[in-house]
Amino acid sequence: MKTRHFLPIFLASILLSVHYSSTLYINSSFLGKFFSSSGVSFIFVAGALVDIFFFTRIPALIERFGKRVLFVAFLAAEAGATLGLALSTNALSAGAWFVIYSGTLAIVYYLLDLFLEDVSVNKKTGEIRGLYLTLVNAAIVAGPLIVAKLVSGDAFTKVYFFAFALLLPIFLAPFFLPSSALTRKREKFSHLLSFKTWFHNNNVRRVTLARLVLNLFYTLMIVFTPLYLREIIGFDWQEIGLMFSIMLLPFVLFEWPVGELQDRAWGEKEIMTLGFFISGTALLVMPFLGKSFFIWTIVLFISRIGASWIEISTESYFFKKINSQDAGLISIFRMTNPISIVLGALAGGVFISLLPFNYLFFVVAFVVLFGMKESLFIKDTL
Repeated sequence: MKTRHFLPIFLASILLSVHYSSTLYINSSFLGKFFSSSGVSFIFVAGALVDIFFFTRIPALIERFGKRVLFVAFLAAEAGATLGLALSTNALSAGAWFVIYSGTLAIVYYLLDLFLEDVSVNKKTGEIRGLYLTLVNAAIVAGPLIVAKLVSGDAFTKVYFFAFALLLPIFLAPFFLPSSALTRKREKFSHLLSFKTWFHNNNVRRVTLARLVLNLFYTLMIVFTPLYLREIIGFDWQEIGLMFSIMLLPFVLFEWPVGELQDRAWGEKEIMTLGFFISGTALLVMPFLGKSFFIWTIVLFISRIGASWIEISTESYFFKKINSQDAGLISIFRMTNPISIVLGALAGGVFISLLPFNYLFFVVAFVVLFGMKESLFIKDTL
């Protein structure tokens, strides 16, 4: 395991994550200029369905074309879609480009996952994944700050141009990846999206469902919290940008040390369960909060402490149970993200059209606390 093999993967992930986070919390507001709240939800769903389609095909595509070709192809699609968003002036173009943007980004991350798994060793999975997630999340923290600097009123064009520019250096990454990632041979995988294998592996199934719960939390909070804070509570984008940057700090502060702790002293089970409890409890408080920057920041920060513990625990546990040849199982695990977008955006859109917006946080709390059921029944690694 050589440090130089990690560098192109880490650097590409950092740039990709700043790209992702700089647009993350403005996407729903940008689409809201062209669509109703329900329409925004359905656009998110359309992008997620494209994502799911690619995840069901990606192991076969890798076997045919190789990881490097697919990495460049999907990165090019992501760059083109981001530029398209920057130039969009009507609902048709905004919606179409967002569907492509949303449907390709996760595949680029997925391919970086495979590259990282190629050069990792199981006994250090928690530490490696913890460092990887720390770097990724440190980059994600920068996103809301960039939004606060670049957004003027509700004009988002500068942000999308900036996000497009960040992708350009990533095209160099394949030229510096280890030989295992650059091979042009047809790659064979042990489970090409075998749901039967996944279902009968109790621990992999449970940690995947725990990750689905976490991703439902992310989806509902990413899509609806900016709308709630902007339209209902009345915060401006400068306040929201700073608030969200502070909120994301637990992902930088905790994931690397917690990953090492899970390798050496504790397993993932206890930390994952406690994370669900902390996030669920914080969500129960949110419907009662008024317009207080300080209180909202504290509660959001606490909710992400729990989420960061769940994230590194599910990540470390899953990758200890599989290897880089289990591309089908990795696809199922990563598919929890677009599936959560479909479920969360549809359910959230229907919910806020029928009931008061702030009640949505109670629903998210219930979903998150339900995740404890899965984490309590996994077999710990230590």
